[in-house]
Amino acid sequence: MKRIKVIYPDNSILNEFSKHIKPIYEQSSCLMKQISTLQKTRDTLLPKLLSGELDVSNLKLVNV
Repeated sequence: MKRIKVIYPDNSILNEFSKHIKPIYEQSSCLMKQISTLQKTRDTLLPKLLSGELDVSNLKLVNV
């Protein structure tokens, strides 16, 4: 491994790359948190719906 040559970009290139990539990582992190919250909500509600403990027969749905 010591013989492998690696090219490192200069700071201006790294900064430009970071400027474009940072929003993508931030959005990805936000979406992962939303997915986790939705999974927990599903896992909490689904058993209650299937057992009849939670009644949604009078629930009005809104198209988004």
